[in-house]
Amino acid sequence: MGFNDGRQIGVGWHNLETYPIHLRWTEHEALLYLALRCSSESRVLYMALAGWSWIKGVPSHGLREPEVSVLLDGDLLGKFQAPTKFELVTVDIKEIPEEPGKVLEVTTSTDRVIVPDKILKNGDKRELGVAVCCIGLESEHFLQYSSRFIKEKLDIVNARISRRSGSLGREGSATSTR
Repeated sequence: MGFNDGRQIGVGWHNLETYPIHLRWTEHEALLYLALRCSSESRVLYMALAGWSWIKGVPSHGLREPEVSVLLDGDLLGKFQAPTKFELVTVDIKEIPEEPGKVLEVTTSTDRVIVPDKILKNGDKRELGVAVCCIGLESEHFLQYSSRFIKEKLDIVNARISRRSGSLGREGSATSTR
């Protein structure tokens, strides 16, 4: 997620935030469009994301992280519990069209959202599903190599959050941009 992602994101995404990493929060449901770059026998949808526990003040309220459902062109690919810190989550794709350039619709849906203002009284009235810092579609072979670098970056981000107690950038604040 980051700058110049406007052609890929559909409805259901909040503005870009830049702390602790470039990320976008989803609403209850968010659409993303990914183009197939080449044909491959096995593909993996990867997402680096986190639930709410990293936000300062939220863990003390005992909220369970949301369950995330991932759909590809309307078909359920998988479900998982959102991690409490930023982690790389992968979903195997069994069948995918062999049409390089074809645009696929990826939907993420959470079983619940939080409104930070209801918990933290901070004026942030957005409905937040999960925080996503990267999402993509790669061959299983390529992801084996690149996942190490993604995980290293997420370890740095998680360490930064734990040092700063996970402050939450609000829409329209200095840490948010479009």
